[in-house]
Amino acid sequence: MKIKRPEMFTQAESARVNNIFLQIIIFYTVFLVIAIAESIVPSFMMIPELMAYIMSDKFTGVNHEYMNFVMEVQARPQNMLATLFSTVFGTILSIVYCRFIEKRPLVSMGMRKKKAVSGYLKGMLIGLGMFSGVVLLNIILGAMSFDGLNPDLNIGLLVIYLFAWLVQGMSEEFIFRGFLMNSIGGKHSMFSAVVISAMAFSLAHILNSGVTVLALVNIFFFGAFMSIYMICFDNIWGVSAIHAIWNFSQGNLFGISVSGTGSGETLFLTESPSGKAIINGGAFGAEGGIATTIILIIAFAILFAYMFKKNKIDLK
Repeated sequence: MKIKRPEMFTQAESARVNNIFLQIIIFYTVFLVIAIAESIVPSFMMIPELMAYIMSDKFTGVNHEYMNFVMEVQARPQNMLATLFSTVFGTILSIVYCRFIEKRPLVSMGMRKKKAVSGYLKGMLIGLGMFSGVVLLNIILGAMSFDGLNPDLNIGLLVIYLFAWLVQGMSEEFIFRGFLMNSIGGKHSMFSAVVISAMAFSLAHILNSGVTVLALVNIFFFGAFMSIYMICFDNIWGVSAIHAIWNFSQGNLFGISVSGTGSGETLFLTESPSGKAIINGGAFGAEGGIATTIILIIAFAILFAYMFKKNKIDLK
């Protein structure tokens, strides 16, 4: 099976670095700079509360209790929103590196004007549909209960979360797909580009609270789906929208922990029994369960069928 090479890979051939191992090393160097930049504002916001905890009798060292407290502080709306909005540095620094250091045109990152708005709106619907499918399958399998609307909903805060996830979803796509995948795809095989970018995306979640092997596998599959979707449509807008609305739906429509980082203001109330963690993902959130695996397999099947219909796949 051969997938049609996207124009953005051809545009990325102008990148200066050819060696795949050096490309990976450079990526992780830039990724470290991005991580530091993204952490500055949230860290300053959390320092007073963390210092107060450390100076209290509750602090017995950097242990499980302390890390749980850190996660609790991070999950508070003001801190979580600051973290999400700070990911804008990921988008900015990825563009700066690719444009001014690799000397790649912006189109090599998938930044096309053609069908940008329609592609983004379509991605939003797909992201909503995919994660709603995860929730529905969990309910059918008895691994999640749906308890209706949140009576204490703050609509204004919910809207702010939506915009925050739009920033965060785009950032991760620019980092792992527009930057990493396309840098490798411009110089090496499409298979290498998809696998390496999906693997890097999965490993970026390895320290998240409640992470399991299945969670990392699902995140790898999600990253691979994003990669192939982006290759199919040859732009970054659709995957940015899918990623953002997948996360927003998870945390703020259905109140499920997003990759172990907590949720936030939620439209609906759901409950995931701990005894069905293999299906619903447990503490990590739905991304860590078999229900997500099944939905991703279905999504892959639909995407490949579409690509075959549009002659973007050659089975010879």
